[in-house]
Amino acid sequence: MFKDYKTGGYNLETTRVNEPRFMAIILLITLAYTLATFQGEYFQNMRVNEYICRPTEKKRSVKRHSDFWIGLYGYLWVESMEIWSDLATDLMNLKPHKHLNFIKGMKALSLIQSIL
Repeated sequence: MFKDYKTGGYNLETTRVNEPRFMAIILLITLAYTLATFQGEYFQNMRVNEYICRPTEKKRSVKRHSDFWIGLYGYLWVESMEIWSDLATDLMNLKPHKHLNFIKGMKALSLIQSIL
């Protein structure tokens, strides 16, 4: 009755996953999405989202990034700064006239770290 080729969609019927496992993964995905979205909203309320992502242009009617995206990338931004902190410090020292901007960015980083 079923053919071997894909007809589109996710084709969940052929995975043969049992219902409790399926519901558990859906619940896990829902929790992760909700937490990342709330975190993104919190970053926007703290006004540190411009350090995480590019701000929306004035002519643009729709936001560039969702709260979910900002919540996820806030975490990745902190992690990357921990990995590349030595290189980032060296680059900051090359531009002494931008020192105040770097200080603002580092304050934003510490705010985000305090949340995570």
